[in-house]
Amino acid sequence: MFGYAPKQLTLRQSILAAISTMLVWGGLEYYDIILFASLAPILEMYFFPSRVAIVSAIETWGGAFATTYFVRPIGAVIFGWVGDVRGRRLATISDAALVGLATLAIGLLPTYYTAGGVMAPILLYLMRVLQGIGLGGEAGGGASWALELTPRGGIRPYINGVMYSGLSWAVFLTSFVTLSVKSAMHQAFNVYGWRILFITGAIPADSLNN
Repeated sequence: MFGYAPKQLTLRQSILAAISTMLVWGGLEYYDIILFASLAPILEMYFFPSRVAIVSAIETWGGAFATTYFVRPIGAVIFGWVGDVRGRRLATISDAALVGLATLAIGLLPTYYTAGGVMAPILLYLMRVLQGIGLGGEAGGGASWALELTPRGGIRPYINGVMYSGLSWAVFLTSFVTLSVKSAMHQAFNVYGWRILFITGAIPADSLNN
């Protein structure tokens, strides 16, 4: 319809593509999103300090965390158009890069105390918006790309199932990495160790671009 006619893969290539999509997109891209939830108590302390604990929790979970999901439809529209007109590969690489760069930026953001107050949470919200837009495009675009390359027939539902199992892989990966780094760094983890996890979150986007 848009001059985009992907060349279909063999069955073996389709299975490898599904596994690759699961690991890179379903796992590593969602890793960036789930990481925020696993480090929420630390982020509350640095970006939403308040004498009332429930206020900090609402600002973190109800604001910064939920924002990512509110803006996902915007990403789906933007990168869906890019995928239809310019090709799925460009769309997938672009939205993955957006998620990775926003995650990297979170790891480098100044805190509430060093940024002079409200600027720190504003920047955090902005990065979460960019993550949500990127993930909104990635969620449908990556799956569409892999399925369009898969031979028609009964194998497509299984390929789709393998890809979307990446969310479980992301939960495992995030938990494992967070616990490992926290155990190795002890008290330093709450000081600057948490930044390492966000900074390395840019690696998935780079791996997909290659």
